[in-house]
Amino acid sequence: MCRWIETIALSEGNLINMDYHFKRIQRILESDAVSVIAAIKERLKLLSYPSKGYYKLRLLYDRKSLVEFDIVPYRIRTIDTFELVEAPHLDYSEKYEDRWCFEELKKESLFDELIIIQKGKITDTTYSNLLFEKEGEWFTPEQYLLKGTYREFLLDKEIIKEAKITQSNLASFNQFKLINAMLSIENSPSYHLDQIHYSKRSFVE
Repeated sequence: MCRWIETIALSEGNLINMDYHFKRIQRILESDAVSVIAAIKERLKLLSYPSKGYYKLRLLYDRKSLVEFDIVPYRIRTIDTFELVEAPHLDYSEKYEDRWCFEELKKESLFDELIIIQKGKITDTTYSNLLFEKEGEWFTPEQYLLKGTYREFLLDKEIIKEAKITQSNLASFNQFKLINAMLSIENSPSYHLDQIHYSKRSFVE
């Protein structure tokens, strides 16, 4: 049976952007979402949250129920190098527990993280959406692998804009960030474009 995950930020005892997480569960499960969301909400009421610090709450669920959850302290990964890899047929439109496609891509990589391109268009890393800065504004690629909850929040608040970002126009930007439910625009490190290395590797499923 297919299973999905939700990764939720827990900051100083508060769950962040829960409405967006429930919205995604609703989109994935459709008619099955009501009972699953109810089970998650009931379980969350029973949890004893750390009142200080920054934590990752991970939910694992299927079409019938909440399967498991855990809470762990969150630390931002140190990333020095990125590899730009073509993967035209890679599909991660839902936040599946099974991440074999990314694991296969990373097996032969000599770099810390991958940036996936599809037909020349920049999409996501293996675990985040992307932001690129130009003239003080932040833009996210209009083509993405996963409709991230935090990406959606930033677009709704008009903090960022969508743009066509390609391998050919990448040099027109000044810097970039990784964003996801745990990496906010404030706490995500900024990276230089020269940290991105172009690869001739191509991943075909």
